[in-house]
Amino acid sequence: SDPVKPSFLGRRQYKKVPLEDLIPFIDWNPFFSVWQLRGKYPNRGYPRIFDDETVGAEAKKVFDDAQTMLKTLVAGRKLEANGVVAFWPANSVGDDIEVYEDEERTTVKQVLHTLRQQEQREEQTEYLAMSDFIAPKGSGV
Repeated sequence: SDPVKPSFLGRRQYKKVPLEDLIPFIDWNPFFSVWQLRGKYPNRGYPRIFDDETVGAEAKKVFDDAQTMLKTLVAGRKLEANGVVAFWPANSVGDDIEVYEDEERTTVKQVLHTLRQQEQREEQTEYLAMSDFIAPKGSGV
């Protein structure tokens, strides 16, 4: 299927986004990884990690502590969430990504140089770069 076109091109800034609006989007897997809590399959990811025999109880404890801390931060308004997002037309050229000034794609705004995966793995025949996920120049996309 064709890529979905963003609702705008360029840069958009967000100020004072309510923290409670962001909490549902937290990826808890890196949180558990930092605490060196890794469940065994099939209980590796959140929320299944709580069912793991070895680390489930500790994972639940640190998660509950984090929830308490989040509630304190939200209630106390001690943090302010701001963000910037930008969408620009782009195409891949080999391992690089050309980002263009506008949809005419005649002026290159920036070239992003990407690297291919470096770690060799058994039975892996394809080593990906970010540019592999961008339509190639000349593709018409």
